Amino acid sequence: MSEGLVSALLARLEELEKAAQAATQKPWGVREYDDSYAMSAIAVTTNDADEDPGPEDVVAVTLLQTPHAADVYDGMWRENAVHIAANGPLAVLRLCRAHRDIIDEWRLAQGYVNRMPGTAPNSIAHNAHRSAQRLYRCVEALARGLGVEEPTS
Repeated sequence: MSEGLVSALLARLEELEKAAQAATQKPWGVREYDDSYAMSAIAVTTNDADEDPGPEDVVAVTLLQTPHAADVYDGMWRENAVHIAANGPLAVLRLCRAHRDIIDEWRLAQGYVNRMPGTAPNSIAHNAHRSAQRLYRCVEALARGLGVEEPTS
């Protein structure tokens, strides 16, 4: 089991955390403006949907018809806004924490394995080893999900 992959995964998580921490630290949501107010603009905002957001509340715009400045070719304006809002900084930080928790559990299980003698079937050491292997497969899946690969020497 590779500490190199874990180190690469932790480095990627750190990049994501830094980017999320640098972004606006409020919950993000989607706001669809009416035609009379803003020509049906669709935006990601940081305020309650019951309030009219000001320019200081807008994080991103996925449809802006006048001036014609944001209008993705496939017409997925709302879907893109929902995706951006769902992956706001608070969500990213929670996901990074969950990834780190799994890595910590693997390291803990691996520490037990390293301190236990014997690997006889059904022994405590054997079960600890199997648990560590399962957790490492989770770590590998997390790395694949973030596009992290095993470093080459």
